[in-house]
Amino acid sequence: MPPLPLLPLPLLALLVVATQARDVRDTLDTADGFTFVVKFCYQVTDTAEEQENARMDISWAVPSALASPAYFTVFDDSQWASAAGVDCWAKVDAAKQAGGATPITASGGVAHYHLLDHVRHRFWYLAVANCNETRLKVKFDVQCTNADGTEFSCEEKGLLPTYAVFLALYIVLLCTALVSDFLFWLKQSLQSLSLLLTVLLVLLTLACMLSTIHWATYGNNGIGCKGCYIAGLLVDSTVEVAFMLVLLVAAQGVFITGGFKHARLLAVVISGVSLVYVVLYITAVATYDKESSRAFFASPVGVLMLVTRLSALVLFAASLVLTYRRETTPFKRHFYIAFGSFYSVWFLLLPAVAFGCSFVHETTRLKTVTALHLVATFVGFVGWLLLVWPRWGHKFFHKYLAPAEQARLLEEQALCDSNADM
Repeated sequence: MPPLPLLPLPLLALLVVATQARDVRDTLDTADGFTFVVKFCYQVTDTAEEQENARMDISWAVPSALASPAYFTVFDDSQWASAAGVDCWAKVDAAKQAGGATPITASGGVAHYHLLDHVRHRFWYLAVANCNETRLKVKFDVQCTNADGTEFSCEEKGLLPTYAVFLALYIVLLCTALVSDFLFWLKQSLQSLSLLLTVLLVLLTLACMLSTIHWATYGNNGIGCKGCYIAGLLVDSTVEVAFMLVLLVAAQGVFITGGFKHARLLAVVISGVSLVYVVLYITAVATYDKESSRAFFASPVGVLMLVTRLSALVLFAASLVLTYRRETTPFKRHFYIAFGSFYSVWFLLLPAVAFGCSFVHETTRLKTVTALHLVATFVGFVGWLLLVWPRWGHKFFHKYLAPAEQARLLEEQALCDSNADM
């Protein structure tokens, strides 16, 4: 089996397109006329206590003299959309009429907004207006607090319990995989596919644990554990692509039928798919617009990711057909039918989720997509564990061999193939 390429560190840049801090501490140094700062969705408020909690607090300091007037401006989603086509001063006037414009004074200051949503969930946007477009330098701290006293925006509520539940599920699944490996070891028939499953499950459990830690602290400070979040997304993204690549390798019959019919071509395909995903992740960061609420898979990069996924499905199906024809053992042929049917559906889950969530409201889209992604990944690994369970796995899969032994067998097979062609 050709080694799976390690996805390089630029994958961690995917974290930028997933979420943003709601407690923003930054120094703005710009000559732009209008600069987006943060957006936040407040839950519907009913009681006086909830109305008091739902607020946006801003404090600022100006380290140098102000050359011209500047403002912190607040808009709801409808005002933000209507203000997109007007000039900077018109945006300030619109914010003033809504009671959401605070002059940035040279002596510094604070501002408090109680943003109440009695009718519907919506995003509220904070931006700095510097309409004369002279150099403005201001140090500010923005804290958004929801009606329940946490700093979760509406689209983030529910992420913490979701990750906590799947962390528990992955721990159970990992323990089950370790039991499977132990049973294979007792039979002296440890499976290479089973080992791969265990390694990827360890990584997924780690990623889920890091994400749980991040969201557990995020609700209290609006920032979370950024290091945990970066590492969690990096590991999760890498495992997602690695799992897909392992399925492509398995479809070639490497673990069951044995050997590579097109080893070099498969290595090129695996490397190519990995490279495409890395380029797409980096492009997603370079083109990311943090003020936009458009679904990610509706963007050009998102569409290309779906096309890549569907292309991998075509490769998967083509490889399975060729391997099925090459395999002569009836019960192994039955395995390929079950394996191909189950994971063909798995490959289609991401496009289906992307299409379905394009109709989900922007204030619930993030948690919906996250939950469905976790479900799809978990189901994929459960299916894989069932396929390699010791009671029947030894009938399909070759036992684990050391790399040197694998290389020797591949050389012997290549020699046999060359002799047969002569």
